[in-house]
Amino acid sequence: MGKMEPKGLPTTQQEYGPRYTVRMFLLKRWLKILPLRKETLDIGCGRGLLGLELKKLNFKLTLIDREPKMVKISKILFNQHNYEADFLVVDLFQYFPTKKYDLILCTEFLEHVDDVKALNHIYVNLLKKGGYLIVSVPTFGKISERESPDEYGHLRYYNKKLLTHRLEQVKFKVKEVKSYGGGLLGIYFYYLHKRIKREKSVEKGTVIERERVFNLYKLLFPIIKSIFLLDHLIGGGSFHHIGIVGVAQK
Repeated sequence: MGKMEPKGLPTTQQEYGPRYTVRMFLLKRWLKILPLRKETLDIGCGRGLLGLELKKLNFKLTLIDREPKMVKISKILFNQHNYEADFLVVDLFQYFPTKKYDLILCTEFLEHVDDVKALNHIYVNLLKKGGYLIVSVPTFGKISERESPDEYGHLRYYNKKLLTHRLEQVKFKVKEVKSYGGGLLGIYFYYLHKRIKREKSVEKGTVIERERVFNLYKLLFPIIKSIFLLDHLIGGGSFHHIGIVGVAQK
């Protein structure tokens, strides 16, 4: 049997899954060239993986999430790496800080909420003039809107045109909107989700078996990472879209 991940910490899939690898590659490219290392906000911080990368780049960081469990997990992760940050359990729409931020990250969040309302709140109440917003959202190359969340909690899937429109609708100046993916990542993502759906009717113990796939990915990380990134660079912007990363300025 495979070995279970430490309870409450990021799973192997989240840390070493190729979708996460490619998305983080794009996010870090922008984070490294932005001239800001001051007040930074991570919205919907989840398990704190992106926040951890920000701390490695010396950003002054506040992480918020409406789920107490997620904030607790993020704190554990930061403590393990001896990093300090401010953590808040708060819903974005109820967050009205006395200070505004130089940089805000909103990754894998907008698809779960009223995105226009969220972006407007960020623009008016959270971001300094001249500050940057970095977002990432899921896509399958076409727009899909829903009245109620799907099995992943998503209300919509984006294409580059829709994300650009949403940002400009709130008066952001869009700097870049780039899709990521590639043929290999598209195939991987397709079969992974087929397997996950098939296992939903089986006992939870099969999750351990699935983790073996990611443990192998972790073991061969340097080689497989290069293959997926090369695949993305060759074809990620033209076919088999998996997600979109956007950068905008107030």
